[in-house]
Amino acid sequence: MQPSPVVCFGYILSELQRRKDEGNGIAYVSIVEPRVSGSSDKDSYEVEGNNNYPWAFQLWKGPFVRAGGYLSGTTTDNMINDLNLNDRTLIGVGRYFTSNPDLVKRLHDGLELTPYQRPTFYTHDDEGYNTWKTVDETEYRKPELLKPII
Repeated sequence: MQPSPVVCFGYILSELQRRKDEGNGIAYVSIVEPRVSGSSDKDSYEVEGNNNYPWAFQLWKGPFVRAGGYLSGTTTDNMINDLNLNDRTLIGVGRYFTSNPDLVKRLHDGLELTPYQRPTFYTHDDEGYNTWKTVDETEYRKPELLKPII
């Protein structure tokens, strides 16, 4: 049996809010929804126990940055729903930025995302980090190094 997140994190959020009320606040709280169930990857909403954490929003009155599988499903509905819960929620995404240098444009225009390739993460060369095409490119163009401004 896993301990309740309310018990584990409720005290911390309450203390963060108390300190914020006393003028010693932090900028935001980050919540990363787990994307693993047993030994397999799942969409965040498929993992038992993931929800919108209403108790967390009641304890901490500041901004939340939420992350964890928002772009791994077939739609962005879960991301849009969580983003629209309140005016204190920001959504963080990471993995799809590696394979979609134009991620913002693709999301805005409803374009298909290029899947990331996990084996290219944390390597010692640029393959997989800055070798992806944008939706408008027909072939990869290696970015030129920036010249220092003096």
